[in-house]
Amino acid sequence: MNLPIPGSRVVIRAEEWLVRRADHTTVGGQLLTVDGVSDLARETAHECRHFADSPRLPQPFWRNHPVERRHDCSLHSAYARRMALVEIAVLVTQAVGLPLDELLLIYRVQFPVMQGYERDTWYDIKGRIVFTNSKGLIGVSLPRTASPRDPQQTIIYPDGKRKKGQWGWSDIKAMMEKGELPNGSKIERPVMDDTLPGGPKERVRTYVAPFARANREEDYKGAWEWFA
Repeated sequence: MNLPIPGSRVVIRAEEWLVRRADHTTVGGQLLTVDGVSDLARETAHECRHFADSPRLPQPFWRNHPVERRHDCSLHSAYARRMALVEIAVLVTQAVGLPLDELLLIYRVQFPVMQGYERDTWYDIKGRIVFTNSKGLIGVSLPRTASPRDPQQTIIYPDGKRKKGQWGWSDIKAMMEKGELPNGSKIERPVMDDTLPGGPKERVRTYVAPFARANREEDYKGAWEWFA
């Protein structure tokens, strides 16, 4: 996703701002440093985490979702459901009159297990979990290390070349760190799906690079600014 050019103008929360600096965040969003231009924002400097534009969130639904419940309101990816929980936590905190610092403190002190899961849960560009250490999500992602009994996976590179093998997350992460897994590469993994009537069926899960972790504290801050 292209960043706004410094010196350009953007509209955030119905106010116009002048971009002084723009950076990508680690999860595909934007961090903008802006100065107010329109009447209500004039002479105001602001740092805005623009996570609503993250490619890991369903667009344009996330920015423009309707108030009423409809079939297409479902959040299909793990990343989108996680972000919805982040926003709910922020809205409840604001509703009961607590400051952002209190929400961050509660998270740091009361939720060490969740922090551990956040530090080692990785999402693909579509918002699907490619690896997690969460004990409650066993089987939804790649194993940390491959087993000889695991079915063969296929890596499809952007140029169309294919490679078959048995890889765990440790192997995939090493490829990524060495630059051997270009953005847009796909990992196809056969799995047995026993979640629907009619018995188990083999399906193929596809994970699309790049893979990244999320940062709940930064997302709390971004959501807080959005709803403030």
